[in-house]
Amino acid sequence: MGKADAGSGMPRKRRSVPVRHVDEASRHHFPSRIPGVRIAYVSGRSEAVRDIEVYWQSRGAIFIHCAVDGGAGATGLNPVLNRADIVFHSAEDTSPEVHRQLLAFCDRAEKPLITLHESSLSGLTEALVVWSPLG
Repeated sequence: MGKADAGSGMPRKRRSVPVRHVDEASRHHFPSRIPGVRIAYVSGRSEAVRDIEVYWQSRGAIFIHCAVDGGAGATGLNPVLNRADIVFHSAEDTSPEVHRQLLAFCDRAEKPLITLHESSLSGLTEALVVWSPLG
């Protein structure tokens, strides 16, 4: 069950978080070590995946890359995503349909879904500044 909203007693839903403009001073609001946290990253076959993997592994996280083709659906990823604590997804190299499927999956599983608008390490950093469940 998700965390309860303050005062309501009702579980709150986790939603995908769009990334907007981020200033340089706010880039240091997330921890450097997160041992054992399982991070799933759903994207196409971007060259940035290796940099993102190194980023998470250097912080002690377990990185799971879920590659989908631009037009392919995400429904076959459910067994892999079930193991993740947090799901990241690249809007740049996956379809809107994949995004909708991931949002529905994460809502049902009460897992955070964080959208990167750019499939890169800087896109990941911007997303973490906007939404950091790890802090």
